[in-house]
Amino acid sequence: MNNNITVTQTTKNTLSVQKLKIFHLDKASPLYKDMEDIFDRKKSGQLKLHTHEEIWKERNARIL
Repeated sequence: MNNNITVTQTTKNTLSVQKLKIFHLDKASPLYKDMEDIFDRKKSGQLKLHTHEEIWKERNARIL
């Protein structure tokens, strides 16, 4: 009779990914200051931002 016992250990890892659409920048960051400048110029009408659809529509029209 064979009394050899084999023990197998398994590890289960679970990763939870949460997609957030908001991130925070430090107010002293140069990127924060740039974003603030862009926001201020957009509010005052000095800046026009194009939508995703506008950009791709124009690009696709050039290709076709």
